[in-house]
Amino acid sequence: MLIKHEIARLVAEAAARAQEAGDLPAIALPDVTVEHPAHEEHGDYAVSLPLKLARAARSSPLAIAEAIAK
Repeated sequence: MLIKHEIARLVAEAAARAQEAGDLPAIALPDVTVEHPAHEEHGDYAVSLPLKLARAARSSPLAIAEAIAK
């Protein structure tokens, strides 16, 4: 399994758990896309899920990312 697929799976599972815990609203989760950031200093991989959810969740991308990371 590619590491990108594993990261996507883990992020999707974490987002679903955040919804179950009430940390994220019960909205449809889009597919998780894992990419390499444009700037090397931003790390090896990036996930834009919090940006995709921000409008529907009526929350900031940072708050969404923190809920998923929790």
